[in-house]
Amino acid sequence: MNLSNLSTSISAFAPGFESRLQECIDVSLPVKGKLPDWLNGHLVRNGPAKFEAGLQQYRHWFDGLAKLHKFSFAGGEAKLTCKFLETDAYRIAIADKRIGLAEFGTNPSRSFMEKLANPFNPKLTDNANVNLVNLNEHYLALTETVNTMEFDCRDLTTIGKFNYDDKFAGQVTTAHPHYDFERRELYNLLIKLGPTSAYVIYKVGHGTTARKEIAVIKIKEPSYFHSFAVSANYIILVECPFVVNPLDVIVGNKTYVESYSWKATNATCVSVYRKDNGELVASAETDAFFCFHHVNAFEENGDVVVDLLAYPDAQIVQSTYLDNLRDASCSLPLSKLLRLRLSMASKTLAAENICEAGLELPRIYYERVNGKAYNYVYAPGQDNGKFLNRLVKLNVKTNELKDWRQDECYPGEPVFVARPGAINEDDGVVLSVVLDAGTNNSFLVVLNAASMDEMARLELPFIVPFGFHGQFFRNSGRK
Repeated sequence: MNLSNLSTSISAFAPGFESRLQECIDVSLPVKGKLPDWLNGHLVRNGPAKFEAGLQQYRHWFDGLAKLHKFSFAGGEAKLTCKFLETDAYRIAIADKRIGLAEFGTNPSRSFMEKLANPFNPKLTDNANVNLVNLNEHYLALTETVNTMEFDCRDLTTIGKFNYDDKFAGQVTTAHPHYDFERRELYNLLIKLGPTSAYVIYKVGHGTTARKEIAVIKIKEPSYFHSFAVSANYIILVECPFVVNPLDVIVGNKTYVESYSWKATNATCVSVYRKDNGELVASAETDAFFCFHHVNAFEENGDVVVDLLAYPDAQIVQSTYLDNLRDASCSLPLSKLLRLRLSMASKTLAAENICEAGLELPRIYYERVNGKAYNYVYAPGQDNGKFLNRLVKLNVKTNELKDWRQDECYPGEPVFVARPGAINEDDGVVLSVVLDAGTNNSFLVVLNAASMDEMARLELPFIVPFGFHGQFFRNSGRK
């Protein structure tokens, strides 16, 4: 789709929602400024980069076909490799020129005979365009369905669908598993949809690909989960009143997200489960809000504290349909950085707004402070009612805010990379892919995490569409 041929009513950031089909291997990137000598490894980012299949258009930002971009750093130099994930969704789109699987906000067109042969909703997508994780040397691309894709981190070649070594069943999961570096365990949430629905909290231990059940929570109307939180000893589920009738997903004609409905009169429920045995140890309710991303959680003086980005309702889901994002009149809701404090003694919940800067896609010094008391969150910020237009470093204890911005520039998720041996949460750099609407191109900016000053930028050979999440891997490849 060539947005330059559309009317002048398109948004300045609309090129970030245009298909970009270029693939490349180890293209050297010019460096303006100086990269730190210690920056060695690979930033791999995930996100949508193709928004149509033949003449059929994907409707939602979250529907676009997944493409990986790898930025490799060594000796003060950088190279770029990028490839599409060759999923079933991608292969059908390329070979048959049609949308073949049920995406987040788009269902495939099916003929009368196809509906007659299978009256149920089409298969949920394997278009793993949201996040990445290294699970025991398996490099995995994730989305909100259980269809996980494995790739080779050396050249981004798609290996195929990844199967855990167990018989767990379910349809939906989160794209944000958590890793406990002390216990050496990965945690996630699986959601089973059916006449009897359930949340299944599980873990994967070091050196295995078999999931182990921690807790099973039966639920009539499951909430939408994009992420959750962990502290040192607990797993915390925040159930917002954006809920699904399971039969709508299984037998209805609605898209996946349209199967959910916002119930404004319902509360948001916060539940705390033990990591070791799944015991529910506390639960409390607060006013309704919607959340995509948690920032962090920790335990303090007998309380469990959860920081997350909260919206007043689920309108942000509707606002991120592509027609709205590409329109010059685009207006997006603003999030608030909300702190929830659950007293384990009284089982009461208090909520406090920490920041109203419209943050999204938050990152922390994950390896050191996830699940612990912390100081800094890094995130793109939104202050114009439009799209994310600055990079923010917020001190959650003092509310001090530092930012980086440039006219007509729209940054993506900032990935913090610690200097080897770093203790302080801002001893390192922040990496972010930025769309420069003024030059109609993208660049990767490298910021000093302490000051948020620009250290270097890498001009890219083409626009990189707005993606979601990335990870920095100090070593690549498969063992």
